[in-house]
Amino acid sequence: MSNRTDDQVPSTHPPSLTTDAPTISKASCERSNDRLNWADCARGIGIILVVLGHVNAGLIGAHMTGEYGPALSAANKFIYTFHMALFFVAAGLFAPRSVRKAPREYWSDKLGGLLYPYLIWSVIQLGFQRAFSGQTNTAPNASGFAAILYEPTMQFWFLYCLLIAQVLYRVLTRLGGTQLQFLILTVSLSLLLAGFELSATSVLGRCRDNLPLFAIGVVLSRQLAHVAKVPNYALGAVVTGGIAFSAVVSRAVSGHPGVVAAVLFPLPGTAAVFALSMLIANRKSTSALATLGKYSLEIYLAHVIAYAGTRIMLKQLGVTSIPAHIIAGTVMGIAGPLLLVKFTQMVGATFVFRCPSLQHRNTLENRSK
Repeated sequence: MSNRTDDQVPSTHPPSLTTDAPTISKASCERSNDRLNWADCARGIGIILVVLGHVNAGLIGAHMTGEYGPALSAANKFIYTFHMALFFVAAGLFAPRSVRKAPREYWSDKLGGLLYPYLIWSVIQLGFQRAFSGQTNTAPNASGFAAILYEPTMQFWFLYCLLIAQVLYRVLTRLGGTQLQFLILTVSLSLLLAGFELSATSVLGRCRDNLPLFAIGVVLSRQLAHVAKVPNYALGAVVTGGIAFSAVVSRAVSGHPGVVAAVLFPLPGTAAVFALSMLIANRKSTSALATLGKYSLEIYLAHVIAYAGTRIMLKQLGVTSIPAHIIAGTVMGIAGPLLLVKFTQMVGATFVFRCPSLQHRNTLENRSK
């Protein structure tokens, strides 16, 4: 997701894709400039898939799907094949920029941009679930608040594992390690953890399956300068092949496929989203999609409360149409957090999403420019 603090994931703006390619022609430079928003578009697509997948899962968990059950389950299996892998790879793509920061600035960004919203929104969401325990799918007990220190609740596992990945990369880099060595380290850790019986939804299980994806993004970061050179037909082939592969895997594989497959299977779908974003990023009609990418962190943090509240309200109104629930839940799961962002900006309560000290430092930096 994006918290717009340099390149934390998803970051607001990717680095220039042409600075490392001095021989690119003027036409290629223009084409590269058109594609500067591809990373935001990719995160925009990713966050839509996240919200849609959670809306579907919420309806399934509430036993409301009826005849739509098989279709929703199939759709979610496809989405879950790659939707979070996309954000881990994107995080790795832009991680080398932030790892070069001074220690104080680096830890301020990571703790203020990842740990702070993780703690704040874990408490907010658990509080919402307790307040509406009779109407939500999950009713946590009081001990759940303390457990967030070692057991992430619901969707917040992503921030928890991403922080672990960022810390590992920072430590190895400070010790003189290379990007390739970081990939070897994460793969080795995953293979080691594969020897234990871990739940796929535990912290260690999540790290086992996703740390190598972050490292793959780190290793691929050197190729960002060459994005503008990729022809459209090649991007189209990646989109088609990646979607087809993910569709086949989602139907053929049930349960955890094993650590190697868990790392490799999401890559074609992730590549398909990246390629599609590169194809469409130069169109004015995709500006809204890029905006969603820039606010993907805020949407990720607040979307569960937004769509769950929408589902509860629709049920109270007697609305049972599953398509209506899917559309309304997805729209409000995206629009609700964006409206909340606007409201917090109006009343001076942006600390809801971002650490106050981090905001202050960024404000001073902007004023000094």
